[in-house]
Amino acid sequence: MTISPILKLFFFILLSFIGFCAGMVIASFIIDKENGLAASADALLYGIAGLIAGVLLGIVSARHMNQKTFRIAFACAILLSLALTTWIVYRVQTLKQQQQSGFLPGMNFKNKETASFYSFAAVVEKEEEQLPGMGIAKPHLSDGHVIYFYHLLPIDMQAWQVRPMDSIVIHKGKNHFEITYAPTSFFPEVMKLDYDLLLLRTLALSNDWLEVVVNKQTELSYWVSRSDADFIDWPTFLLSVYSIEPINPQTNPLRFKPLDHASIIATTPERFPLKPLAIKGDWAMVSTLGLDDRIVPHGWIRWRKDDRLLIRFSLLS
Repeated sequence: MTISPILKLFFFILLSFIGFCAGMVIASFIIDKENGLAASADALLYGIAGLIAGVLLGIVSARHMNQKTFRIAFACAILLSLALTTWIVYRVQTLKQQQQSGFLPGMNFKNKETASFYSFAAVVEKEEEQLPGMGIAKPHLSDGHVIYFYHLLPIDMQAWQVRPMDSIVIHKGKNHFEITYAPTSFFPEVMKLDYDLLLLRTLALSNDWLEVVVNKQTELSYWVSRSDADFIDWPTFLLSVYSIEPINPQTNPLRFKPLDHASIIATTPERFPLKPLAIKGDWAMVSTLGLDDRIVPHGWIRWRKDDRLLIRFSLLS
């Protein structure tokens, strides 16, 4: 008695499903999950490879198995498929619960603990001089907006030609915008979303792209589309902040003129806020109001030297 073509087809489908799941499981042990969306795409490729292997195994098996062996293999395939289906349903429910509770892998900023940790970022803490780059990128905040991160080679590629490495997802909360997903490496230059503040230091720019620092501690950078963010050069940005202060007041004192050999007006105290009035090259003219009544009303400090940022800044009073 020959094996029914319908049973053979169903057997192929079961083995394809098993192969796809096996490929995805193997991928979960091999692929670095920190690669975000790229890791998901790679995992899908493993799944497709497993599916193809399952189809080939089904074709070979159906040709060489007798009816009794086929029935045993068919029953095992059904049981294994049911077990995999149960596991998939369980994983989906678990991830939903994690998302609702704010513990989804990556970074769910609805988690109160995470949100409070990052809300300090209205004041940029820079104890070490860093590369300033070109300026600041201000991502567009809108409900449901997804900002994709890319590695670009070559630079003239368009967004549709490049596979994103990861992303952040922005939604409108009850009182302000929220980042509902970000990779674990995301640590922006400034983030205080209750004031609609999300800023990324920009290292390079082209007509279509901005290279931004997504982790100010590790200097990890990605490219984002210029349609997703406004670019602000350093002079314009510094004139918009509430105050600046030298990271090292001893080596960057207040001077009469924007020259290294100019006379020193004063050495500012640690953490003393200085209101920027004008920018000239690598120098910032700042108000001396509140520093000392007996000195001139303004002086100059370096905000940059040898492509190193010498100041920290505060956006809010």
